[in-house]
Amino acid sequence: MSASSHNFRHNAPLVPSLPSAGRKAVYPVLLALGILALAYSVVVYLDDAVRFPVARVEVGGKAVFLSKPQLMQIVKKHTQKGFFGLNIEDVREEILSLPWIKSAYVRRVLPDRLHVDIEERTAMMQWNEHGLIDDSGDIFYPHQLSDANTDIAEWQARFAHLPHIRGAEERSDYLQQTFINYQRQLGDDVPELLGLYEDDRHSQTLLLAGRVIVRLGYEQLDQRLNRFRKLFSQYVPDTSAGNLQFDMRYPNGFTVASIGENSNSTTGYN
Repeated sequence: MSASSHNFRHNAPLVPSLPSAGRKAVYPVLLALGILALAYSVVVYLDDAVRFPVARVEVGGKAVFLSKPQLMQIVKKHTQKGFFGLNIEDVREEILSLPWIKSAYVRRVLPDRLHVDIEERTAMMQWNEHGLIDDSGDIFYPHQLSDANTDIAEWQARFAHLPHIRGAEERSDYLQQTFINYQRQLGDDVPELLGLYEDDRHSQTLLLAGRVIVRLGYEQLDQRLNRFRKLFSQYVPDTSAGNLQFDMRYPNGFTVASIGENSNSTTGYN
């Protein structure tokens, strides 16, 4: 007896396949992963400082007091990361940390240049012992006036022509505006106003040209200042007269005294 033959066919796939809807969902994921991998490769390629170096640094803007070596040291540190590897905002922020820098703009210039535009602060007033005030009313502390600078005396003399304000930093805006108001009130009737000093009690002393000191105290400041302005021309006809101290802190009067040439009264508080 012969065995009957059977044809066996199995059409099912050996590995289960995803439904068409599942395949459609996977394709975007694979595409996204491919794009990410490509983007990462491009970033790694562009970040190569050897392949894409910064060949030249250009600095624009007028700088008188800024330490150029210090500026270039900052820029050089960042250019070591390469033309595409450096972070423009990081460069700008570090440049802005320099005391004399008021504003900075940094940009790449293809194919291999970095351009830095700077604006230097303009000093308008002296602030306490080691600071200056710029034309925007901001206080800054230049390295030239730091105790670490061996040439500090020379630099202090260089800025000595600027008006001098001394007081607490949190009152700097008020003191600047007060100085301007006092200048306006005094006008040309008295010697030029050079300094405004305020102590911890908010008691104020003014320094005028010719070493004329005016002690106003901490109350009725405008009234006392106007009283000084009126009496100065009456008691001191020659506005070039100096080495005088006026104490306006009395309710109904004042005192005036001569101060010696070597007196340090102009550097003290009330």
